Amino acid sequence: MIRQREKEGQRFSVETGLLILEREAEYRAEQPTQPGLFVYQFEVLSRNRLGYDEGLAAMVGDPFYDDVWREYLQMVRRQVGMVDFADLVYLRSHYYLAEQRRSDPEYQLPVPALFGVKEGKIARANRGRDPLYLFAALQRQLGYPEVPRPKPRDDVAARLEALQLKVRELELRLKLIESETRGQVDLSELGKPEIFKDEEESR
Repeated sequence: MIRQREKEGQRFSVETGLLILEREAEYRAEQPTQPGLFVYQFEVLSRNRLGYDEGLAAMVGDPFYDDVWREYLQMVRRQVGMVDFADLVYLRSHYYLAEQRRSDPEYQLPVPALFGVKEGKIARANRGRDPLYLFAALQRQLGYPEVPRPKPRDDVAARLEALQLKVRELELRLKLIESETRGQVDLSELGKPEIFKDEEESR
């Protein structure tokens, strides 16, 4: 989080980072589980766009995870973006193992199951959906720690900026309507689409 905060153009605030660390410390001080901490930290990366590669590498170095979990985190680091997050949970759950054993009682997972039956069931129900739905379901149904959400600015300056933007949009629309009634619409005021700009530059 510190490295991402120092990157130019990153909107990740110090206040949000401190709140995330505080919430994680509170969770660790109670009865933390490796699945719970993993989902919390992964949601932090996802919700704040902190970068999966660096973030998961940092998670591998967290002493709270044992060797089996470190191998899993390395696998997630390689597969994230290609494999649905819900599948990354479901396929390593005791629920998936139980489902497979219905057709083959001797079935064994090639790697250890890391998530419980309930986690696997919730993950299966959220396959193909935005991971935020899975995070919310785990928090609601299993008491997983909730990631602090950045609050939108609600000061006078932010409201003034929003109003100024609305006024500019209204002024542009009025100009277009007036020009249209006179039959003098000037589309150049709207700017040129990027696709045409690229064509001109390539000539």
